[in-house]
Amino acid sequence: MMERKVLIVDDELSVLKALERALRKEGYGLLTAESGEHALDLLSGYKVAVILSDINMPGMNGIEFLSRAQHLSPDSIKMVLSGYADIDLVMDAINHGHVWRYLTKPWQPEDVRVAIDNAMGLYDVRAERESLLTALEIKNQQLVKWSNKLEDMVDRRTEHIQNELMLMTCLMEGCDLESFCGQVMPLYEELFGTADVSLFSAAEGTCYNRFGTVSMDVCQCADMVAQVQQDKQLIVDNNQILIPVLNNDLVLGALCVRNNTVSLEDVGQDYESYMAITSIAMLHNVMKVNTPAMISNIEKVLQEIE
Repeated sequence: MMERKVLIVDDELSVLKALERALRKEGYGLLTAESGEHALDLLSGYKVAVILSDINMPGMNGIEFLSRAQHLSPDSIKMVLSGYADIDLVMDAINHGHVWRYLTKPWQPEDVRVAIDNAMGLYDVRAERESLLTALEIKNQQLVKWSNKLEDMVDRRTEHIQNELMLMTCLMEGCDLESFCGQVMPLYEELFGTADVSLFSAAEGTCYNRFGTVSMDVCQCADMVAQVQQDKQLIVDNNQILIPVLNNDLVLGALCVRNNTVSLEDVGQDYESYMAITSIAMLHNVMKVNTPAMISNIEKVLQEIE
């Protein structure tokens, strides 16, 4: 524990020496000053727990000193030494909140020791109170921070669920792949931090973005799509990421992301669920694309049987 200091201010050197002797064995760090000006200099360099000052001093009296000391060391417990003739000055200082207690002259060593001990106890209580208030304020700030974070998480999760419901509704209503891309592409754009996102359908050989179809020469990923179909692995080529859209081992197409500001490792769980729904949408699309040919083949077989 840091040594607590007592500042004694009196213009009489004999009084300072006597008070030093009275408090020498109390375990406090003692500072002495023979004037208010000197005492203010000491307060500028030391943290003082208790100040004991004479009232009547030449130049700056005790009341003026304590008033100025209040600005330099507001937490210090302040006491005065006074004669009976100074009682009006003392009461005025007490009423203005600068002085906690006064000791009358002549003083007794035991009275001074008890007064200083009581002042130290008050100082410790106030310091502990301030420490607890500071800790409580920090805890409250942390609580607000975590509350806001939890609220953001709930809002984010709610938004994600709403997006999933929107995409699933799109599927259940039988929207084509182009309409589905109009719904899902803005979500991918937000996740990856780029407006350059498109979806290649292997069944149609067509690329889609949020606005509709994209010609293959604009997408510039036909050769890499072939590689995705062969390797079934993510491909990173300069500023482009090509992510295969799979259903079991079937490659349905690929998500093409360019100029992304968010890496694939940082896009979060939303990406996985959106990709799963995209896989379902593309699987439905494959069935729509292949069904006419399948029906035609079945009709040919039936005709041959007849």
